[in-house]
Amino acid sequence: MSVITPIKCDPMSSVPGSIAIVLRDFRLGGSERVAIGLANYWASRQIAVTLLVGRDDGPLRSLLVPSVEIVDLALKPGLGDTRLAWSLAFRAREVLRLRKIESCYVPGI
Repeated sequence: MSVITPIKCDPMSSVPGSIAIVLRDFRLGGSERVAIGLANYWASRQIAVTLLVGRDDGPLRSLLVPSVEIVDLALKPGLGDTRLAWSLAFRAREVLRLRKIESCYVPGI
């Protein structure tokens, strides 16, 4: 299940200023494809998009447009799925606390 918070924007502005997307990595998955598609679309609408990734590798990485910022959280490769998910959540929360990002999208099941 994906949770999307409403994007708030200034009444004088036609688009929000920034959004973050949290991804495990760039694996060949449906959630990853959708997230990358949304990142590229939002970036084309002049929204500052930051992709927080647990690992900056995978075959879908090349689909991302250069204007999307990637923050590699550099999670250890040996983590199991459960520990990886929790580590990703905690590290993403740390980054989001330090940055002024208006919205966050976390795709997946």
